[in-house]
Amino acid sequence: MIGGQTRRIPNQNADNDNREQPMHYWRRIAILMVLSGMMILLGCGDDEDEGAGGIGDNADKDAVENQSEGEEDEEEDEEAENDEDPDEQLQEPPDDPEILCEMACDRVYATTSDGGCQQVFHHDTGAAMGAAACEEKCLEEDLFRGGEWCVITEAECGSHPSEMIDYCLPSGYHPPHCDHLPAWDPAVEALEEEVVVLVNELRDEGVTCPGTGTEMGPVGPVSMDEHLRCAARLHSMDMAERNFFAHDNPDGEDPFERIAAAGYTGEPAGENIAQGSTTAQGVVDQWLSSDTGHCENMLNAGHNDMGIGLYQDYWTQKFGR
Repeated sequence: MIGGQTRRIPNQNADNDNREQPMHYWRRIAILMVLSGMMILLGCGDDEDEGAGGIGDNADKDAVENQSEGEEDEEEDEEAENDEDPDEQLQEPPDDPEILCEMACDRVYATTSDGGCQQVFHHDTGAAMGAAACEEKCLEEDLFRGGEWCVITEAECGSHPSEMIDYCLPSGYHPPHCDHLPAWDPAVEALEEEVVVLVNELRDEGVTCPGTGTEMGPVGPVSMDEHLRCAARLHSMDMAERNFFAHDNPDGEDPFERIAAAGYTGEPAGENIAQGSTTAQGVVDQWLSSDTGHCENMLNAGHNDMGIGLYQDYWTQKFGR
């Protein structure tokens, strides 16, 4: 079509009265065909939309199903983990001391059929200690002397829980911090305080050190400092438990590091140690007769703080200023 007009094309082989149909007739046919095609296309489009919606719905369903399957897999994994041998799960000690103490006491008190030792600790009075009291003393008084994890995983059940602790101390013992220092026997505390009195008497009088001949004139008194006392007690306990006698412990910690760790805010100044004496006068005499500076430490004018720690027959004397 040009310019909107219809042209007739003559047929040379046909009769003039029998002419070809006008062009607009075919245009109508073409338009109808196009419209029919569009309806078909629109119908396909609707079908596709419905199909897409269906696929989308199915996809959502599949996603939910897959999610459920994933959750089931996770639950199965958790169940598998829970089915593992409890001993195989014990890889390293827990960070929480309450859990550690609970596990250690449970190992001691649980029945043998439950993997425990079926034993009990006893109070100083001889009365049996319950499991709850065991956990309390573990936290507050270092009942296992730092060997909880060894008791849980290594020590074999003996006739008494102390045997398990003794087994663990040589390799597993570490002195507790001051916050967990066990309660001290009042009689032992009295001996520690008596040493302070005896030392101050010597400082007030002035003496010539028997072992070295050094004259130490009268000087002012020293006072008991609780931080130095704690550090002294910890070192005496450490020497007794790990069976050594030295200023540096087996871990390489020296006297000044122990004093700082105990929270002393002054200047660490020195340390005396002794072993064997059971009286305050006896240990002071040991230090007085020493030829390696123990007497001079006690009477040094620059020392004004002192801490004494007695554990069994191990003595430690700390100085600060």
